Amino acid sequence: MTFFSSVKENHLRQKGQKLLTKGKVEKAYSIFQKVLLINDSAANLFNVSVTLMTLGKYPEAEKYLLKIHEKYPENELNTLSLAECKMMQKKWNEAIPLYEKIAAKNSKLEKYLNVAKDSIARKKYVKSKQLFNRATLALKNKNCEKAIQFLIEAEEYSPEDANILHNIGSIYFLTKKYKKAYQYISRAHSLDKNSSKYQKSLSKVKKKLKKTHFLNDENVQALKRKK
Repeated sequence: MTFFSSVKENHLRQKGQKLLTKGKVEKAYSIFQKVLLINDSAANLFNVSVTLMTLGKYPEAEKYLLKIHEKYPENELNTLSLAECKMMQKKWNEAIPLYEKIAAKNSKLEKYLNVAKDSIARKKYVKSKQLFNRATLALKNKNCEKAIQFLIEAEEYSPEDANILHNIGSIYFLTKKYKKAYQYISRAHSLDKNSSKYQKSLSKVKKKLKKTHFLNDENVQALKRKK
C-alpha cells in the first residue's frame, strides 16, 4: 500500500466512525465500503459488519464476520459478533458453539451462552434487539415518540438491558422530561456502574433536575420506589 493510500484509508475510516457515532449508519456504511476497496483488513471488514448489524442486515454482516473468523478464530470480539448474527437469524445451533468457545475463556460472557441455550430467553433477546433497531430507525426519522414506544416494549423483553434503559432515558432527556430521564438513566447506571457513558448521562440529568429544585433526597427516594 502506498503512503497516499494509507492516508486516504485512515481519513475515510475516521470519517465513517464519526458518522456511525452520530447515528448516520447508511452514510457510514458507504464510507466503510470505500475503505474496504483500499484495504480489506480485518479491522475494515469488522467496521462494515458493525454497520450492517446496526441496519439489521445480519446475513450480510455474517459474511464479513466469517471472513475474519477464518483468519482470526480466537478473536473474542469478532466471535461474539458472529454469534450475535447467528442469534438474530435464529441459528441457535450455530450460535451456541461460538458462545461456548468464548465463555470457556471469559466467564463474564457466560450470560450470553445461557441466553442462547434457553429457548424462551433467546426469543425474548431477539425480539428486544429487533425492537431496538426499530427505535433506532424511528430516531433517525426524528420520531422520538415512536422510538420511546419501541424501546419500552423492548424493555419488557429485556428488563435488565442497561443499553435499552439508557436509550430510553436519553430520549426523555432530549425531550426535556428530566424526571423520567433520571429514572431510566439511574437504573442503567446501577446495572453497569463502570460505564463512563452512563455516569456522564447521570451527571447531566442530575444537573438539570437540581436547576429545577427537583432533585432532593425525598424525591430521589420516590423515584426509586417507582422502578
